[in-house]
Amino acid sequence: MTKHKKNQKQKGKSKAIKQQEQPLKQDRLIVENSSPSSLEIPSNSLKVKITLESDWHIGSGAGRPGDVDRLVQRDLNGLPYIPAKTLTGIWRDACELVALGLDNGNENGMWQQWVNYLFGEQPALAEVNLEHHPRPATVSVRSAHFPGEFVKAIVNKPILKDTLTFIKPGISIDPTTGCAREDCLRFEEVARGGAVLETICELNFYDVNEEQQKTAYALLLAGAKMVEKLGGKRRRGAGKCQFVINENKPWLDWLEDRVKNNSLAEPPKFCLGTDSASWDDTQATQQDGWVQVKLSIKTLSPVIIASRTIGNVVESLDYIPGTYLLPIVAKKLSKNLYCAIAQGDFIVTNATVEISGDRGRPVPLALFYEKVGGGWKERKGIYNRFQEKEPEEKQLKGSRQGYVSSMLENDLPTYQELTSGIAPHNTIKDEVQRPDKENGGIYNYQNIASGTTFQAHLRLKKELADYLGKDWWKSIEGQTKIGQSKKDDYGLVDIKAEPIKTDRKNQQAETLELVVWLLSDVLLRDNRLRPTTNIEDFRKALQEKLNQGLNLSEQIELQVKPDNEDTISAIARSRRTESWQVRWGLPRPSLVGLMAGSCIVFQVSKGRSDATKLAELEIAGIGERTAEGYGQICFNDPLLTKPVPKKSQHQKTGPKPDSNPSTTEMLSENDTDFDYARIIERAAWRDAIQKASLFLAKT
Repeated sequence: MTKHKKNQKQKGKSKAIKQQEQPLKQDRLIVENSSPSSLEIPSNSLKVKITLESDWHIGSGAGRPGDVDRLVQRDLNGLPYIPAKTLTGIWRDACELVALGLDNGNENGMWQQWVNYLFGEQPALAEVNLEHHPRPATVSVRSAHFPGEFVKAIVNKPILKDTLTFIKPGISIDPTTGCAREDCLRFEEVARGGAVLETICELNFYDVNEEQQKTAYALLLAGAKMVEKLGGKRRRGAGKCQFVINENKPWLDWLEDRVKNNSLAEPPKFCLGTDSASWDDTQATQQDGWVQVKLSIKTLSPVIIASRTIGNVVESLDYIPGTYLLPIVAKKLSKNLYCAIAQGDFIVTNATVEISGDRGRPVPLALFYEKVGGGWKERKGIYNRFQEKEPEEKQLKGSRQGYVSSMLENDLPTYQELTSGIAPHNTIKDEVQRPDKENGGIYNYQNIASGTTFQAHLRLKKELADYLGKDWWKSIEGQTKIGQSKKDDYGLVDIKAEPIKTDRKNQQAETLELVVWLLSDVLLRDNRLRPTTNIEDFRKALQEKLNQGLNLSEQIELQVKPDNEDTISAIARSRRTESWQVRWGLPRPSLVGLMAGSCIVFQVSKGRSDATKLAELEIAGIGERTAEGYGQICFNDPLLTKPVPKKSQHQKTGPKPDSNPSTTEMLSENDTDFDYARIIERAAWRDAIQKASLFLAKT
């Protein structure tokens, strides 16, 4: 440990011990008349109000060319906010100072273990290698935003919204001369002080008794009382704040009493629990039928579904894989469904963007569009190369991304392409209190925007659905967290479930030609059990699936339709998927398969296809890991079996302007942000008067 860090920890220790010896002020966290003996188990969530007593700056990592060097980070409403990562880091640092004082300077004492229980272990900072995977965090802090009433009052008033921040100049001093350096003038955007922001802190206590819960809770509140500043330039007067938690229980008195009597509970040891089996093989057969449930997933915060890392940028997928959804759904059902999942009797498909109330499907690679003047966004110039030849005087380009709805009657399907955002983050090094490349430095997360609605299908055998009980799908509904960095700024989603009553068996007919459209990646193995993306291996796997349970005389044979001069019969791409095993702390094996959107035309050279088999295969999927959404396919979809209309029947229209914008009334005097709203109004008037005065002086 460096000398600087030791001094910093010693100051924190002195501060924590000093507060412990003196009577703790109860103005923010507790009510004085409450009795320590009347404490109850704390709630699972806390509503925290953060009062900014001075101007503050949470940087976005970018500037405005020629104007501002550093801009304030803003939310979707264009208002300044405090990211969850900033709150979590500041709160943890404060709890570490409290723990250091209570442990009498021992950095690996009991209270430090309680900090690790609350905020999770940090393997990157550990002096020795951990013998187990890092302990996850119990505390989950969300971003702090302005209250809803204040947002409604100001969001449609651009002048007031712009007044929330102002531009502050700064210089750099030469230590030799004591004068300002040349070419070092800078301008930074700063949010005005006086703001009151709100956030939610979730407490996911596990494997602890009542006394341990109270101990962890009291440490969390004591750390909140130690937080004094946050954000940039907080050592130069900016970012002074208070954490106000509306609790009517004397937790600090309780903590002080337990420390004096040395009667505190020790933190629980970390271990991985195992579920006991409650579902075994019920011999479900193909005739049992399937039950399907539609899962609507709305993102309440940005979501990161990591696909790959390039440099310091973590890229995200534009869909939520079934691999992420399957454990969430199984856990919400409170049943051990491992056996059913392994047998393929319990399937969760990928969640793709919802289009016109239905699940979006990846654009077929067999659809091409005119490179000049055509395309999905222009809704014209689309060609189905399985049915149409390439025009002589126009150059075509293949579709590679986006999602489409079901085929509309004599019209193009609805097309949608997700736009992703990107947000910068950094890892602070304790010794220098700045981002450092040794600890990760500055990095960027690409993400799916909040407010996006996805849709997935949950499919399970009817006998298994009967075992789960009546209205079992209702237990799936509710808020949950998914993806990367889900304990703070990202990953909050809301799930709605609704049974699907359609009968898919009647949607297929016997045919001598099968047009196969891959709705998700398909994982296959060749004769040597190696991953393969060969179309011939896919043909064998499909033929084997269709021939299951048939006599030798009834079995069919498939072959890829030969190409001709005008059309094509197969177009496929491969994709490699990387993932990480969180519990083991190791990378998973790479998954290589045929990419979603690939299309192949097969001819039935012997026998006839069975409509029931085709419908069954559309539900169950093909290949490996079908329970996680892989292997979803579609047969003879009208989008690929017919020529595509060259022009949409409906003209492209944009969002209608609001002809009657709402003029929300300002806050009442009883609202929390009334005083701050007056500060913003006063600043806006001053700016308007100043601009008018300059204009009159000029004229």
